Amino acid sequence: MIVFDLTCTASHVFEAWFANSSAYEDQKARGLLMCPICQDTDVTKAVMAPAVPKKGNSVSAMPSAPVKLPEAAPVMAADSDSARAAVMREMIGKIAEMQAESIKSSKWVGKDFAKQARAMDAGDQPQAIDLLVKGVRDGKKFQNLMGVTGSGKTFTMAHTVA
Repeated sequence: MIVFDLTCTASHVFEAWFANSSAYEDQKARGLLMCPICQDTDVTKAVMAPAVPKKGNSVSAMPSAPVKLPEAAPVMAADSDSARAAVMREMIGKIAEMQAESIKSSKWVGKDFAKQARAMDAGDQPQAIDLLVKGVRDGKKFQNLMGVTGSGKTFTMAHTVA
């Protein structure tokens, strides 16, 4: 499986999962991709941050059996669009607001992201716990805890909540 950030001509960005890169190309060629916000079918890949695996990690093999794709995807009828689309836009708007608020308290580490994330796994969880607790005490409603898979985010949150 692979996930891509996609964008439409109205600059809405959303994520979609595919069996592989070829599945994305196939669905795009068949006109099966559509923006969930505005139903625009002119969808392309958006710029994404690369995944930075931990040294020595092995990538599991993809299943050998090909994934069968449907001949055509169901499309929401235009007359049923208004109510569901309005709810969807409202939910996405709320998520965007929470994300924007959360980003305010995040720390940009630039090119050192992988090093910072791996440092948590090497024993920096106490520092992260202290920062999160301080944020709660300071009344921060949203905080980001960023890191690669296996970097200790769950451990940190468990000890922060405890």
